[in-house]
Amino acid sequence: MLSKRLSSVRNSVSHFASVLALTISLLACGGSSSDPTPLTYPSVSTTTAPKVLTTTSAGVKVFSGGFGSALAQNPNDPAVFYLLTDRGPSVETASGISSIFPVPAYTPQIGKFRLDGDSLQPAETILLKNSNGTPFSGLPTPAASGVVAELARNAQGQTLPGDPNGLDPEGLVAMPDGTFWIAESYGPSLLHVDASGKTLERIGPHSTGRALPKVLARRRPGRGLSGLTITPDGKTLVSVMQSPLYNPAATRDASRSVRLLTFDLSTGATRQFVYLLDNPTYAGVSDLAALSNDTFLVLERDG
Repeated sequence: MLSKRLSSVRNSVSHFASVLALTISLLACGGSSSDPTPLTYPSVSTTTAPKVLTTTSAGVKVFSGGFGSALAQNPNDPAVFYLLTDRGPSVETASGISSIFPVPAYTPQIGKFRLDGDSLQPAETILLKNSNGTPFSGLPTPAASGVVAELARNAQGQTLPGDPNGLDPEGLVAMPDGTFWIAESYGPSLLHVDASGKTLERIGPHSTGRALPKVLARRRPGRGLSGLTITPDGKTLVSVMQSPLYNPAATRDASRSVRLLTFDLSTGATRQFVYLLDNPTYAGVSDLAALSNDTFLVLERDG
């Protein structure tokens, strides 16, 4: 049983190191015995520099930041990788509940890359869109009742309204049918999107039909679901909250308990498990990977 056998290997790593570690875990099992031409993966690969999105009045260039949230290997082609952006360029202010968004119109996206020697070559950019085909923004969503809101400001310090179409992607799974599952922080929610990035289903604490546990809406600002994996049998998505919930808020800073969530793709049933952080003063969990149907590698941030 998962509840009896759930285990983890803890490492204090940064968010970018978590992507590297997940790359290693994915490459270790890349390909199969039926591959006609098995690939040899380089220990390090490079790609093009992130593009400049805008330049401020002071002459400061604002870069896209690249694809730093997650990485998933194409299950049908071991040379193809999908990399996920987060919500776009932003700088957290000293308050911890507001951030500056110099490019408010930024659309979170998936980048498709093909491995060519020791280089990852960009092949396609997939903009993430809602079920109507409208591109998402990276701005915080309006807060639900009883939940602490994250505030957004532009480069001039002016407050930006919450965007119901906001998305903060943090985890990615590529499915054999060409669709993707994404874990995002704002709802928090799980999104199922098609190959073009259009949302097929969004599952959150306040969704009708299939839904996540309502208590997850009490996440800290900017610290919802962080990371996503799928069990090797292809039946269950597994995600984890980045930090302890505001439940109640008075205990959050001393708590080591974060919630690991499972979602049955067939039935929509969810289960929650407690994961204990090594140190509550760290910035919580960055990502996770399934080693088996009931054993996971969990990566913690150290800053």
